[in-house]
Amino acid sequence: LQMLYYGAEDYQNALSKADQAIALNPSEPSYLYNVSLVYEKLRLPRKAIEAIEKCLALGTDDGQHLSQAYYLYSDNGMQGKADAIMKQLESVDPRRAARARSRHEP
Repeated sequence: LQMLYYGAEDYQNALSKADQAIALNPSEPSYLYNVSLVYEKLRLPRKAIEAIEKCLALGTDDGQHLSQAYYLYSDNGMQGKADAIMKQLESVDPRRAARARSRHEP
């Protein structure tokens, strides 16, 4: 349901549903990834980074999650963290890593 709200650009309801999902299963990294996407759309990069870092702290190696972290770090002047995440992404999903790199080439 949260992603339906996200797709409809109803970000406040998307956040509400994501919070409910996290309350039910706080160890599911995808819920925090989704929160990060919503905060990014709301142009709240600090909150987006905070959410993706909580996601990563759960030990995820999902390529989408790592890509989101890479984009957020790169877009917000955190190149050291972006580089570290890119190394991890390259080992997990080389194709996604190549796409992520090409998105951020000058």
